[in-house]
Amino acid sequence: SGQKEISLQDLSTKRQIKYPVNELDGRRIPYAFDDTETRYFAYSPGNGVVLVKSLTDQSTMSSRYFGGEITLIRSIPGSDKLLVITQFKDINENRYTVKVWDLSKPAESPKVLRLQGYNVQHARVSEQGDRIALSNFSDIRIFSLDNLDNETVVIKPPKNAYINDIAFRPDGLAVVSGDQDGNVNIWDVLTGKPLLHFSNVWAGQKYRVDRLTYAYGGTKLRLFSPGRIFT
Repeated sequence: SGQKEISLQDLSTKRQIKYPVNELDGRRIPYAFDDTETRYFAYSPGNGVVLVKSLTDQSTMSSRYFGGEITLIRSIPGSDKLLVITQFKDINENRYTVKVWDLSKPAESPKVLRLQGYNVQHARVSEQGDRIALSNFSDIRIFSLDNLDNETVVIKPPKNAYINDIAFRPDGLAVVSGDQDGNVNIWDVLTGKPLLHFSNVWAGQKYRVDRLTYAYGGTKLRLFSPGRIFT
């Protein structure tokens, strides 16, 4: 993206679409596609607003003011719902809100997940669209999307672990975390208990995990480290 626009390119047609944004000032633009990546593109141009644009004619399908600074947007598979994370900067602390916005019900207010003093840095939605995982760098919290007041599990990695990324396993029954020290852990989302632990080691050297995702139909993990990608 440029300083005042974000651009998309259709790789099959090479067609490029540009959307305006406010001055970036080094910040990342939060965005999400619908789960088929064919109908709409949601993003925040700034000023606490989320716009939903059609991928066919670039018209505005919906928009909503959330306030604060939008830090993360995630689509919820199997629905026209978006998970929107907002940061409000106060004098003494940063406050985060987590809301579920149903695009099919524009008259309804987004549903709110109540969090007290939790700094949301990572947010993932299961492929089944029934659970969300949130992390503040030091723990992982699992919520049921059927009942946002239901914090089903709190996962606590080893002390001093600094979580850089999380991801749901494709079956939605486990969540994986990668940390600053190169440790990878897979956790049961129903019990919070560890299922597997390994270190990201190559040629005797341990690499931190900056980002991770499942690949090859969910049969392998892909780990992103500085200057390297491991599968």
